Order: sequence, then structure tokens, then C-alpha cells
Amino acid sequence: ATHDARADVARAVQLYEAALEKQPYNAAALARLGVHHARTGDYARAIEYLKEAADAGRADAHLHLGHLYHNGDGVRRDLAKAVQHYAHAANAGNQVAVYHVARAHVDGHGVPVSCTTALHLLKRLVERGLHEDLLGVPYACWRRGDTACALHGYALAAEHGYELAQANAAWLFERRFGFDELTDAQLAALRAAGL
Repeated sequence: ATHDARADVARAVQLYEAALEKQPYNAAALARLGVHHARTGDYARAIEYLKEAADAGRADAHLHLGHLYHNGDGVRRDLAKAVQHYAHAANAGNQVAVYHVARAHVDGHGVPVSCTTALHLLKRLVERGLHEDLLGVPYACWRRGDTACALHGYALAAEHGYELAQANAAWLFERRFGFDELTDAQLAALRAAGL
């Protein structure tokens, strides 16, 4: 059986749009729709949604606005604004944004070169760990068809507060993917994560 990921994206967009109809200032829906529109090249809508979500404090919206300003996608390229958005996201705990702020301090893009600041930020990343370490394994499990491994891995990452892992674990759990193959220890970990 093949899986059409485009159908999932279309359905997700429908659900986020429905959420906005019920709650016009739903920051999570605004952020996810903003990311979707950026990926499809509709930068005007992306920026509109992402700015509203960022104003509501969404770190992911700041991160993606940083990308748009850094690359000049739909806006005049402005490295200083990119770093400002990355810094907002970094201060909210977004590790990818921490890396981008550190990199800006290394290269002097939008901020003065500061090896001290860059080193401090990179040290922070190393101490906290990058999310790819926690998300890469369950994704590899999913790709090879080991749904129990994927569910367990995403549940563990969800316990560490990674929203993407929480969403993926919930998606797998709702569809009972891998649920029947879980060991008692994995089931206990899922229960501890509140799934």
C-alpha cells in the first residue's frame, strides 16, 4: 500500500483553516498555515500568517520569518531582521534558532562578529542536544516500516517537549500504528508521556 503525503498536507491545511474560522487568532494554526504557504511559494500569505503568529509569541513563526528574511523570500533580504526573529525563537527555546543566531555571530550576518557569543550559543546547543538526534531515529524507523519503533521513539522525544514528536506520536497512536507490536516497557513510556 502506498501513502500519498499530499493528501495529508491538504487535509492538514483544511483543518488549520477550519481552526481559524472558529478561532481567528489561533496562533498555532496561523504558524502552520504560514509555513505551508512559504513552502508553496505564496510568500505574501506566509508572511501575513507568520507575523500574526509571531506577534502571539509563537517561536516557530519567528524561526520561519527569520528564514524568509535571511533568504529574501517574499521580502527584501534583511539579515538584521532575520537575526531578530531567530533571537526571539531562540529565547523561547527553539534550538534551530539558537544555531542560526550563533552562525550569524560567526559570519557577522546582521550582527557584529562575536566569537564569544557564538561559542556561548553553540555550547548551549551541545549541552541541550539537537532535536535531530531525538527525531532522526523514529523517522528512520518509520521509513523502514517499523511502526512500533517509530511510535516509541516519537513518544520519547515528545517527553522532551518536541512538538513535532508530539504530533507524530499522536498521529501514529490515533491510527494504532505500531501499537500492537509495542513491548511492555514501550507501552509504559507512552503512558508516562500521556499518550
